Amino acid sequence: MTAVKRGEMDCFDDKYNTVLDWFEERKNLVMVDPNMDGTNAQLQLINQADVMQKANIAASTGGANNPVYDLGIFLQYATSQSTFGALKKEPWRRQGYRAVSAAAVSSGIGIAEAQSLASAVVPTFVEVPIVPKEIEVVTDMTSKQKIMAQISDAVGWEDLKAIMKDDFYTSLNADLLGDANTLAGYSFESLDRLIGSYSEAAGSGYTTGDHDPYTEAVSGINRDTNAMSWADSYVSHNSGTDLDLSISLISDLEVNCQPHWKTRANKFYLTGLDTAERWGQLESSKQRFGNDTFTITVGDGIQTATGTQGGFKLATWNGLPIVQDSAVTKDTISRIMLVDGDNLGIAWGLPPTWTESNDQFVVGHLQRGVWYGIGELYCTKFKSQGKLRDLQ
Repeated sequence: MTAVKRGEMDCFDDKYNTVLDWFEERKNLVMVDPNMDGTNAQLQLINQADVMQKANIAASTGGANNPVYDLGIFLQYATSQSTFGALKKEPWRRQGYRAVSAAAVSSGIGIAEAQSLASAVVPTFVEVPIVPKEIEVVTDMTSKQKIMAQISDAVGWEDLKAIMKDDFYTSLNADLLGDANTLAGYSFESLDRLIGSYSEAAGSGYTTGDHDPYTEAVSGINRDTNAMSWADSYVSHNSGTDLDLSISLISDLEVNCQPHWKTRANKFYLTGLDTAERWGQLESSKQRFGNDTFTITVGDGIQTATGTQGGFKLATWNGLPIVQDSAVTKDTISRIMLVDGDNLGIAWGLPPTWTESNDQFVVGHLQRGVWYGIGELYCTKFKSQGKLRDLQ
């Protein structure tokens, strides 16, 4: 028998102390096709652990990975509701109101001694009808989708309902801030149309009739003539040519509205974020650094920006809150409105209400919901409201 030289058998390699060490390493080896597909007849000894490593699951492995999208639903559009929140809400009590368009007497009421009784005088009354409007947003989901949302990663009924609430109030807020030259139609009247004047309509090139609150056919108010000045608000405009915002313009706004107020309570400024920033810059030269900052709460919990009565971030002007809303109509920058909440607000015949049903005999194989309300934006005193427009 020919002797086997040391090194010709693996078990005698220097790296093995004993035959048992050699055996422990070899016992997990298997004869396999190196291509792992049966196409190569030259088999090799490989470790079973290597075979297992070739069978790992990757992120790209089909059927092994399914994304989950349940961290939240993020709306990719503005959902401003500040104006709606700031306005006063009250029940709908009457179909309209009577306004005194002209006083019975304005001056010269002195008389001579023993003078006989003067002739009787009476004020001029005007009836202003306001018609309630219906508003709604309807949505639905199939019964199958509602079930799928309970057992898989999918948009569910509660998700949809929450989005519809945001959309309803954001849309109502946008209607309240429509441009003065846009008819409201079936939607709520806009602040920009109620706070207007004959001078604004004539100087801004508005279409005849488009600037009349609630339309002349409903309210009887015609701002295409100067004969109904009682229905004019104070509007500072420059016939469509934009002017630099200035402190004097803002001061004039309040000076012209204030004589028609009973108190300074329930009054607030309304403007866009851009104009509020510009307004703060006008005051920046007066800024004094201190620790006192505050916010003012208006209406349904709407808060002004944190700030002082001067400086870069204004919370108030002359003691009146400044409400910011990104949906305020812009010229170059957003307009500024001064709102008298004692005489302007929203009257509800039916406050917004959510109703839903899955009755198959009514809605079929669906879950259907609707936000619905009846009301209108009202103004009982136009001259106590004011507006700055054509600003840059």
